[in-house]
Amino acid sequence: MKSKKQLLIWVVFVLTTYSIAANAVRFHAGGESADGPILPGSSDIVLQSFLAQQTGEMETLDPLQGTPGYRRAAWWLTVLSKQLEAKGVQAINLVIVDVQLWSRMKSNTHMGIELDMQIPDNRSNTLMLSEAALSALVNETLSFDQALQLRVVQIHQDNIGIREQLLNG
Repeated sequence: MKSKKQLLIWVVFVLTTYSIAANAVRFHAGGESADGPILPGSSDIVLQSFLAQQTGEMETLDPLQGTPGYRRAAWWLTVLSKQLEAKGVQAINLVIVDVQLWSRMKSNTHMGIELDMQIPDNRSNTLMLSEAALSALVNETLSFDQALQLRVVQIHQDNIGIREQLLNG
């Protein structure tokens, strides 16, 4: 009986992972590199986001394709950069892991963020999140603390205290 249960869990996992992967590149030409995920933990964020949406811990996000999806994500990243700036977070990379859209917060740009940039060589101090987590943070249906606990937001090589700024800022 135990092996049937394990097989069922494995089948559900494979089917949901396939569904996630099929929808991952909705509006951006990204894709995981031949070396695997873009950053350690990025695949976990996608899976945890899917689970959080399925269990109701995070609102379900309706997918948008092409230009409308890109515009929505770009707007949310701009709003998120203002929220982060208000918490004292500056000069970090951001990546929406399920669509591999990279951005960088910069104080010398008009909007405070450089959108859709090339993958940086130095990926330390990168805030990684799913598009659904981005939506929840911007719409304030999820706090940074909740997002970190749900593991739908993670920080890669936090050398400047990003986590503390998010939780205490």
